[in-house]
Amino acid sequence: IYNNLEIWLFTVLWTIIFFTVIYGLAGIWAWFVFHKYRWSFLVPIGFVTVALLTGFVSGTTVGLVLAAIYTFGSFKISVWIPFLWGLIQALILLMGCYSTITTVL
Repeated sequence: IYNNLEIWLFTVLWTIIFFTVIYGLAGIWAWFVFHKYRWSFLVPIGFVTVALLTGFVSGTTVGLVLAAIYTFGSFKISVWIPFLWGLIQALILLMGCYSTITTVL
């Protein structure tokens, strides 16, 4: 990838994909827990909406930093780098959820 826009776009898309999968699974789990309530179908929709928003914000931040670093150093970026940074962000998200759960328990 040579273009800053492509670096940003790939990073944002991979981050949104990973976040949507994680938040979507959590939303489906929450829906199963609260399925007796009338408006429970809105829970997964809310989770996916939060995933899209947080994925866009964090993907934009990391994507712009990656684009700046690789452009400043005149390096070519592999298509795997945005994928790996999206995965890293998703794993950090999961680690943050784990510490919150242990605090509540």
